[in-house]
Amino acid sequence: MNGTAAPEPTEASAPTPQPPLEWRFSQVFGERGAGEDVQDVDIISAIEFNRTGHHLATGDRGGRVVLFERTDAKDHVSRKEAEKADYSISRHPEFRYKTEFQSHEPEFDYLKSLEIEEKINKIKWCQETNGASFLLSTNDKTIKFWKVQEKKVKKICEMNMNTSNAHANGGPTTHVPNGGILKPGGLPLLRMPLVVTSQETSLAANCRRVYAHAHDYHINSISNNSDGETFISADDLRINLWNLEISNQSFNIVDVKPTNMEDLTEVITSAEFHPSHCNTLAYSSSKGSIRLVDLRQSALCDTHSKLFEQHESAGSRSFFTEIIASISDIKFSMDGRHILSRDYMTLKLWDVNMDSGPVATFQVHEYLRPKLCDLYENDSIFDKFECCQSGDGLRVATGSYSNIFRVFNCGAGDGEVTTLEATRNPTRRQTQNPARPVRSMTRNVRRENTGIDANGNSYDLSTKLLHLAWHPAENLIACAAANSLYMYYGFAGAGAGARCRILPPVESRAPRSLAPAESRAPRILAPAESHGPRILAPVEFRAPHSLAPAGLPVELAASRRRVAGLPPSAPAAYRALRRRASGLPRSAAAARAASRRRCWNPLSAAVGAPLSPPLELEEDDPVAAGVEADDPEAAGAQVGDLAVVAVEEQHLLVQAPIPS
Repeated sequence: MNGTAAPEPTEASAPTPQPPLEWRFSQVFGERGAGEDVQDVDIISAIEFNRTGHHLATGDRGGRVVLFERTDAKDHVSRKEAEKADYSISRHPEFRYKTEFQSHEPEFDYLKSLEIEEKINKIKWCQETNGASFLLSTNDKTIKFWKVQEKKVKKICEMNMNTSNAHANGGPTTHVPNGGILKPGGLPLLRMPLVVTSQETSLAANCRRVYAHAHDYHINSISNNSDGETFISADDLRINLWNLEISNQSFNIVDVKPTNMEDLTEVITSAEFHPSHCNTLAYSSSKGSIRLVDLRQSALCDTHSKLFEQHESAGSRSFFTEIIASISDIKFSMDGRHILSRDYMTLKLWDVNMDSGPVATFQVHEYLRPKLCDLYENDSIFDKFECCQSGDGLRVATGSYSNIFRVFNCGAGDGEVTTLEATRNPTRRQTQNPARPVRSMTRNVRRENTGIDANGNSYDLSTKLLHLAWHPAENLIACAAANSLYMYYGFAGAGAGARCRILPPVESRAPRSLAPAESRAPRILAPAESHGPRILAPVEFRAPHSLAPAGLPVELAASRRRVAGLPPSAPAAYRALRRRASGLPRSAAAARAASRRRCWNPLSAAVGAPLSPPLELEEDDPVAAGVEADDPEAAGAQVGDLAVVAVEEQHLLVQAPIPS
C-alpha cells in the first residue's frame, strides 16, 4: 500500500515504538504567488543544517548560498527562561534570513570544451572558530571554503580640519589645489579623513580556499571528517581526500575506474564520513550496494571492510531492476550505528554491524511501480531524492513527487507514516479512503506527468521534492519545493506545539515497593463509630502472586496455593515481619508503615485496630519460634506483631494488624 512501512524481520534490536508526531507548518521563505513563474536559477539545489542546528544554509542553481539563523533559541539564557521555552505551547523553532553570497560562477573548460554550471550540488558546515562560521560548497568541478563572520562597519566621521573654523577667526583664507587651505603666514594643511569604527555590524563572506582540478567527472558528494582537518569529495569514479589547509593537493583513496571503460558496470553515487570515527567512510553505488571503508587498511582503499546489499530474486528481475536499485543518497545516523539509504522506490535502514540485509525497508511511492515504463520515457526514473534522519534516530524522511515528503517511524512493528505536502497546509493530502473512480464514456487522454496515487490523490511528476534536511536536535524538517524553503515542526500529543515531556498516567506508575501493584487494594477510611484514631484500611486482602482472580476470598486463594504447592500468602504486615525474621532488608513501604505503628499498640482494643482474617503459620516458621504447639495457653499470646488465635497440631492460627 502507498506510504506503508514494511520492516523486514531481523535479529538486530530495533528502536522501541514512539508516540506519533503531529506536524505543523512553521515558516516559508521565497514562497511564489499564484501564476508566478519560477526562474531556473532560483531553484534550491542543496539544504544543510549546521551541527548545533542554529544555522541553515541553502544553495541554488544560480550558484548562490543563502544563510538563515535561528531566532527563538539563545546560547546563554537563565534557567527560568529555558523552562518557559521548553514548556511553551505556542513557541516553535523560528529562523530568519541572515545573509547570502555568490559562491560559484559559470565557467568553461577550454581543454575539454565543457561548460561548467554554477549550480550548488552540496553544502557542508565546518567547525566554528571565534564566532565565525565556515562551510564548504561545491558545483560540478570546484569546491570552495568560505568564512562568514560579522564585522563592525567603519565609517568616515569627519575631517581633521573644519573650513568653517577658519572663516570664524576673521582671517582671510586662500584655497590652494588638492583641498589645502593657506592661512596668512602659514603653510597649506592637508585635510585627512578620520575613520572610526561604529557599533553597526555587517556579515561578510570571504572565500578562503579553492579546491579545483581534482575531478574529471561531476562531484556528487562532499563530507567533513570528525577530526575537523580533512574532508572527502566524490565523483562518479573516484573519491579524494583533502586537507582543509592545503588546496593544491589531494589523495585519491577510492578509484573504481576500470582499465577499459567498456568494462564499467557501476559508478559512485554518494559518499559520507562516519560521524565519530575519522578512519571510516561509506559510499554507495548505482547497483544498490553500500561499501564501508577503513582508511587504516591501505592508502588506496580498493577493498572494502563491509558490503551492504540486498539481492533480488531471479524471478523478480526486469529491465528496470538495476535502474531503480541505484542509491541516490546515504546518511549516517548521529550515533553512527545505522546507515540510511534512498533508492528510487524505497528507503532502507541498515545496521553497520549486520550486512545480511536492511533492518527496515519503507515504501515511498509504490503506486508508481506499474508506471516505470512511462517514468523511463520522460527521464523521471533518474531523479535523485535525498533522505534524512532525526537526531534521536527514531524517524526518517524522504521526498517524492507532487511536492510531498513522507516521515516514517523506525520502531519495531510500527507502521506509522505521515505524508506531508510542501504547502502552508501540509496535511491536506492525507486521505485514507481513495475516491471511487468514475467511469467516463469519452476516451481517456494520456498525460505523461500526472496520475492518481493509491490514496486517490493526483500526482504531478513535474513538481518533485528532492532536497530536505532534519534538525539535529529537534523535530524540525526543512524542505525545498522549487524556489521555496518550507519548514515544519513535529510534536507529540494533542497540544498545539507542546514540547513538554509526556509522563505516563498516574495509575500506570507502580509504587515503590517490593510487593506487586496488583496486590495493593484501594484504601478507604475506617467507619466513623470506630474508637481511636482514624485508620486507613484496605477494602479486602488479596494475596500477592495469587492464583485466584481479583475479588476471590483469601481462604479459597490459600487453599488453591496449597494444592499448587506454593507457600501461603499473607498481608503486607505479615510479609514484612517474615522479612525481618529472615534477616532480609525491609522495603521502603514497610519501613514507613512500621514507623507509623510505633505510636500505638496494634493489638490494643482501646484504639480499635482492625485485624486481618486468620492466617496459618507453620510451626517451623522462624516467626513462630518460642511458641510450642502443645501449649494450651498459647492461644491469646503475642508473637511480634501477630496475635495467636488458636494452636493446632502442626501450625498456629494467627491474626495480624492491618497496616495504615
